[in-house]
Amino acid sequence: MLLRMRRVHIFLLTTILFSCFGNAERDNPLDPKSENYENYGQVRGLVYTYYAPYQPLSNVTITLLPGSQTTTSDLSGAFLFTEVPPGNYLIFTDLENYASDSVQVQINSGETKQVQFNLDGLPELQQIKLNTGVINLWWPPEPSQLLECEVDVSDPDGYQDIQSVLFSIPGIDFADTLQITTTLGVFQNKFYSHDLLVNSIHELVGYPVYIDIQDNVGPRQQFGPHLLVRVIDEETLIVSPQGKVLLGSLPTFEWNPVVLPYPFTFSIDIFRIIDQGYDSKVLTISEISSGDTQYTVQSPLAEGSYYWTISIVDQYGNWNRSKPATFDVGA
Repeated sequence: MLLRMRRVHIFLLTTILFSCFGNAERDNPLDPKSENYENYGQVRGLVYTYYAPYQPLSNVTITLLPGSQTTTSDLSGAFLFTEVPPGNYLIFTDLENYASDSVQVQINSGETKQVQFNLDGLPELQQIKLNTGVINLWWPPEPSQLLECEVDVSDPDGYQDIQSVLFSIPGIDFADTLQITTTLGVFQNKFYSHDLLVNSIHELVGYPVYIDIQDNVGPRQQFGPHLLVRVIDEETLIVSPQGKVLLGSLPTFEWNPVVLPYPFTFSIDIFRIIDQGYDSKVLTISEISSGDTQYTVQSPLAEGSYYWTISIVDQYGNWNRSKPATFDVGA
């Protein structure tokens, strides 16, 4: 009798269990046997700057290939791809002024893959000054010709990330570096005609000039072409003072008139002779009208020996400097 009752209890319990679980609805999207099963994974990521302290980068375009799904990072640098079918993918980044980056990931069903990018900021050319210069001396009789280049560069990661700035003229197979200056982000150099292996700077007018900026991570940006516009051959002839004449502390400088078919101004440089073979520039007066033929110094000069030059300067910064003329300032 007891054995029969136990069998009945076991039968009833089994019936109840099967009724509760055996026919239960499968609505879990992660259950492969569920009608609601979703065979997807996710990619969650962050985009930061390359160097510490790491800053989030927003509005970065993120592309998932194959499939060409795209999204953008938010203000915290975060992004998310949902409903990604299982498989192998490449994730690419794109942001103006930053080097692109990519990573390969494998997505499994129900998995959230975590990725992080640290993007290198690309160097940029903010400004370039490219001009020619002509220096007239009493000896040698032939003037010296040179090409000057000064650039102002920047980098989203800071000036310290700029490794080198290269100046090149592919047409004559010439390249050299620009030198860093005491002004942040400014690089410059000057090249004489013999440095450039040309007989005259005139040969380079119209030649494309390029600037290549490389950062410490490795990416190099090329900017150009930039063109030389002209070489100024006309020299301004000094009238006075010249010949070690003794003047007061506010001398007046005079020169012959100059007529050119393009806009220009004059610029006066005054140098104090400290010792034989050594001098120091004490004053520059620029933007003197092309119609003027004289200028009186406004700030008194100290007693001593001096020389001065006058230059023609066009609107592009090209210049031609006169031969120097000496004078003395007395008590």
